[in-house]
Amino acid sequence: MTFNSVYEITNPLTKVGKQHFIEYFTGKDLDTNRWVFQQASGTGTTGMQDAADGGYMQTTSASNSSNYMQIKAGGGSIRAFDAVGCAFIAVARAITGSNNAFYVGLHEDSYIAASHTSSKSYYELQCRNNLVGTNSTASSVGIDYDWHTHKASTDGTAAHYWIDGLVSCTQTSTLPSTAAGDLEPWFQSYTVSGATSRSTAIRYFEAWNH
Repeated sequence: MTFNSVYEITNPLTKVGKQHFIEYFTGKDLDTNRWVFQQASGTGTTGMQDAADGGYMQTTSASNSSNYMQIKAGGGSIRAFDAVGCAFIAVARAITGSNNAFYVGLHEDSYIAASHTSSKSYYELQCRNNLVGTNSTASSVGIDYDWHTHKASTDGTAAHYWIDGLVSCTQTSTLPSTAAGDLEPWFQSYTVSGATSRSTAIRYFEAWNH
C-alpha cells in the first residue's frame, strides 16, 4: 500500500493534525525566524557550541547578580500550545556549578517547566498560573551537570514530569489554564546569586498539543 504523505500512514485525512514543534539546535546560528532572544540585564553571551551534540549555550553576565536570558519560540506573539492539553520534551543541562539555574518548558506569563537550580537538591517540576500563583514539586532525581531528557505534560487537572523516561513527580496546583492564556516553547538561564557568569545549554526541544 502506498500513501500520499507520512501523516496518512497513521491518520485519516478527516482527522485534523494538532500543533507539533521540533527544534534540534544544530547549525551555525540560532534560527531567529523561530526563536526570539531576550535578556534582562548585563551583557551575557549566546550561541551554538562548536562540539558534537553541543547544542545552543547561554552564558549569563558577570556584572549583574539577577541576570537572566531566554529564548522563546513565538516571542510572546504566537502561542501555539493549549494550556490545558500540551506536552514538551527537552534535552538540556547546566554547565557551570553553583549559583546556576535554568527553566525549560512551555511559557507565557503562566508556564509548565522543568527546573534546575544548583542551590536545591533535586530537579523540579514548576507550574505557574499567573491568575493564581506558582508552585514547584521536587522530582526524585538529584541535581547534576549532565544532559538529561525532561518531559512534562498537562491536561489542566494534573501535570506529570519524567526525567530520562522515568516518571518522577506529579503536580495538581497552580496549573496553566485557558483563562490564563496559551503557551510557547521556552528556555531560560539565570544566575541565582552573586555576580558570576553561569552557562547552560539545550540541544533538543519538542512540543505538541494533545
